[in-house]
Amino acid sequence: MQQIAHVGRGVERLAAASDPVFPPALIDKLRDHLLRAPDRRLERIRPFALADNWSVSRSLLLDLLLFAASQSLVDIAWDLVCPGCYVAHEVAPSLRRIAQQGQCDACGEAYSRDLADSVELIFRPHREVRDLVTGVYCTGSPAMRPHVLVQQVLDPHEHRSVTVNLPIGQLYFRAEKKPATGEVLVSRAALSSETTVKFSDTAVDVVPAVLRPGSASITLVNNTDQVQVVRLMVAPDKSDSVTAALAVTHPTFRTLFSEELLAEGEHLRVGSLAFVALSAVDRARLFSQFGDAALFARYRDLAALIEKQATVEQGTVFRNGLEGTLIAFSTPAAAVRTALSLIQQVKSQLPFTVRAAVHCGQCILVSRGAQVEYFGETIEQTWALLADAAPNNIVVSSAVDSDSAALSATLSGGFERRVAHSISTEYAGRRITRLIPTT
Repeated sequence: MQQIAHVGRGVERLAAASDPVFPPALIDKLRDHLLRAPDRRLERIRPFALADNWSVSRSLLLDLLLFAASQSLVDIAWDLVCPGCYVAHEVAPSLRRIAQQGQCDACGEAYSRDLADSVELIFRPHREVRDLVTGVYCTGSPAMRPHVLVQQVLDPHEHRSVTVNLPIGQLYFRAEKKPATGEVLVSRAALSSETTVKFSDTAVDVVPAVLRPGSASITLVNNTDQVQVVRLMVAPDKSDSVTAALAVTHPTFRTLFSEELLAEGEHLRVGSLAFVALSAVDRARLFSQFGDAALFARYRDLAALIEKQATVEQGTVFRNGLEGTLIAFSTPAAAVRTALSLIQQVKSQLPFTVRAAVHCGQCILVSRGAQVEYFGETIEQTWALLADAAPNNIVVSSAVDSDSAALSATLSGGFERRVAHSISTEYAGRRITRLIPTT
């Protein structure tokens, strides 16, 4: 009864939230899920996966769970995922507890943690709702390893043949507690349906390394003096993961959980993040035309518009001043869409002429006081690319243009694409694309 009462109070507070307003039916569904779902389904609540299962908006359900966490209906936690075996081998209650270096006992992998690849936001019921223990189960469990197509235990110097149905795509062979990986490409253009995979202490050799899809014969060879657990794996689909990189750029997360930062002075790598740099041109003329006070008021309007548009794509503004604005996004496509929208809206609504640059790459996330900031060469290159942008134009780096979703966004209409080469010091000589308004 205490659990039902606690959930009831939390749901009432959740329903009273005015911004955003959550559909009552969705709140009721979350309440029933927390009270009645089996323990196994609640140990790791993955927002995007649950949203897909419920056929609702991913961003809406993520916001709902974040607000539910603020009302003590659920707790946030972080799955630490091994990049070698793709299993969540540890759960951290806070980003402050996550070290830069990780060690997976299951596969022996030592690795540098990456907020875009090896740390995932999950939720679990608050202890007053359901008292669950989130653990790491047997690493041989099929439920923990749906991406493993074959798993075999080989005695020292044993040869063994297995038959497996191969899907099209890139597959990987690994031996447990060994760092080496062997790759095989499964393609309709391949001629062979047989291959030999030799595992040594330092390498995994696959010959031939291109196979036809469908039934294939694989000979596994243990060329070591120890028993080896060997696996054939397909890289799991991570599109339904709320990575830590996505979480820390999400406006609702940053508003409700500003304490969920790294320990002061610590930093973690982010393998890929996208940035938009935006600046107003001809500021001297603006000061002369409006004066200090009036121009400051208009800059506040500009900052509000930027914040609003960044939120639409779940981005976060982390530098905002008269000299320019920098916005972080989890994907290049979100960054491009925001830049396109901002150029058009500023032009039609405010007395500013702005220019923008979009770039992506790796950086590090650092904590400074109560703020999370991004640091690295990628950010400096983003700022530098503004030198290539004419008024009302957007410059897109080659790194962004190579992302298919971002490329599609640049072709959405209203802008002409022109390929050029950068003149900026930090990006000089590299290919860029200028997006020029057609109206």
